[in-house]
Amino acid sequence: METRDVDKERSELRFAAMNLLARREHSRQELERKLSARSSNNALLAQVLDQLAEQGLQSEQRFAEAFIRSRITRGQGLYRIQQELRQRGVADSITGVALEEIEIDWFELAKETALRRFGEMPAKDPKERAKRMRFLQYRGFSSDQIQYAMS
Repeated sequence: METRDVDKERSELRFAAMNLLARREHSRQELERKLSARSSNNALLAQVLDQLAEQGLQSEQRFAEAFIRSRITRGQGLYRIQQELRQRGVADSITGVALEEIEIDWFELAKETALRRFGEMPAKDPKERAKRMRFLQYRGFSSDQIQYAMS
């Protein structure tokens, strides 16, 4: 490939990455997946992503913080958030730091989520109670948090 072609492809990849990042934060893995359709040159793609990270335009830390805030707003618990960040290629160490910076009472969030979904009325029978518990478990809350929310 000629250097002019490589330069053109590099600038097109950078432009596409910047467009994606302008809409919302992305993890490196997400950008890689979305941009790999545009280029068969993995080394060039890695180079562009490295540059974006060096320039502070793409940050795993910023992505993790924004992701966590959005998931808390949706009423998701710690376990689900951690799992989804792992699936998006964010290291556990970065997730841990981002979680420390966000002050959240997971017990109260579980209770608010249950209230939003099921209202003030207590479960009428054990079957309904189990349904509510499964819902909170799916949302990523611990058994202690679920018990608190159900009481």
